[in-house]
Amino acid sequence: DTSFRVEELDEEKLVTPYLYFMRIYIPLPNYEMISANAAAGGLRTNVVDLSKYLIMHINRGEYNGVRILNEESVDLIHTIQYLDNYGRFGLGWQVWNFDESRGNRLEGHTGEVPGGASFMYYREYEKTGVIYFVNQFTSKLKLVELFSSLSISQILFEKAKEF
Repeated sequence: DTSFRVEELDEEKLVTPYLYFMRIYIPLPNYEMISANAAAGGLRTNVVDLSKYLIMHINRGEYNGVRILNEESVDLIHTIQYLDNYGRFGLGWQVWNFDESRGNRLEGHTGEVPGGASFMYYREYEKTGVIYFVNQFTSKLKLVELFSSLSISQILFEKAKEF
């Protein structure tokens, strides 16, 4: 249930993407990113499939007893390559330090495209990850959306402790 090509997926399992504009939700068609940008937001997946990818990172390149990436590749992906206002970035991997003295560090990846956003976070010190998707997009990240995202993540991390 994961592909860069919409036509390879079961149409009944696809959600409707929405654009929020002038206080109105506008449904969008399911579209494909053009090939040059496909890797930057074009992957269609679900939480179950993406969780396998996150688990592979948590296990340093191994999933379900099978080595997918060697540990050196995982280290390279997680090595900080550049910084910006939103965090530190490896190769498709993000790191946010909220309170390093307490080990409060999130790793993972987030992204947004017209019609949706994805959030995949991992807390190394708890060995816990959370993933969630939303099928709406606003043209500019607002403080309330950032707060909402972090609040949802916190609730999911707390819920994960019950398992």
